[in-house]
Amino acid sequence: MRRLTWLVAMVLVGWSVRVEAQATLPAGAVLPITLDQAVSLELKDAGKNYRARIARAVTLSGGTVIPAGTAARVTTKKPSGKPKQTQALLAEITVNGKAYPVSSQPARVEGSGAAASQAQAAGAVGVTVKGSSTSGPSYVNVSPTAKRLNAGAKLGFALARTLSLQ
Repeated sequence: MRRLTWLVAMVLVGWSVRVEAQATLPAGAVLPITLDQAVSLELKDAGKNYRARIARAVTLSGGTVIPAGTAARVTTKKPSGKPKQTQALLAEITVNGKAYPVSSQPARVEGSGAAASQAQAAGAVGVTVKGSSTSGPSYVNVSPTAKRLNAGAKLGFALARTLSLQ
C-alpha cells in the first residue's frame, strides 16, 4: 500500500511540474542573458556559438517559466548587406534538460536608464532605449563598431517569434 501511495504521489508531482513548465512567451518578450564567454563580433567569426545563461528568472502570470541560471547558447550571424560586424543572437535555451531553439532579435546591452539616455542624448550611433528604470532594465543597441562582447556582459534578446516551452 505504501508503494502505491508513493507511486500516485510521484505521478501527481510529475504532472503538476509538467503543467507549470508549459508556457508560451510572446514575440517581443525580452530574455535577460549573461555571457559565460566573450563573443567575437568580427565577420571572420560569424556562425560561432558561445555559452551563456539566463540572468534573472523569467516569469509569466506570476510563475517562473525559465529559472535564473538556465543554460543558453548565443550565436553570431552576418546580417544582410555589407556589414562591418556580425550580430549576436540568442539561438537556444535548455529548460529542465530540454533544448528549445530560439529566434531572437540582435543582442542589446543592458544598462541603467540614465546611461542609456546619456548615450542617446550624446548622439551615439545606433543607440535606442527600451524600458526605464521603473519598468525594468533599459537596453541599448550594440555599437556598430564593437569587435566583441565581454564574458559577464548582461544582454537582452527580444524574441522574434513566440517561444513555447513544454
